[in-house]
Amino acid sequence: MAVKKFPNLSAELARHGITQDDMAERINKPTETVSRWMNGRNAMPVGECFRIKEELFPNLSVDYLFASEPISNQ
Repeated sequence: MAVKKFPNLSAELARHGITQDDMAERINKPTETVSRWMNGRNAMPVGECFRIKEELFPNLSVDYLFASEPISNQ
């Protein structure tokens, strides 16, 4: 079973009712690509981290969203 690589991003997606399909559509990437990033099967390019932040969560930091361990939203 794959482990979620970005627990804070996963939590924010859930809080805002955004699915991986929705995220993939917003950043113009295949859903399978996003799924592989989120499950740690492929590395997420740094540029895509910033793109996700800007498109979906402009008020949250990249450090928070892409931390490998859950941290509180500050």
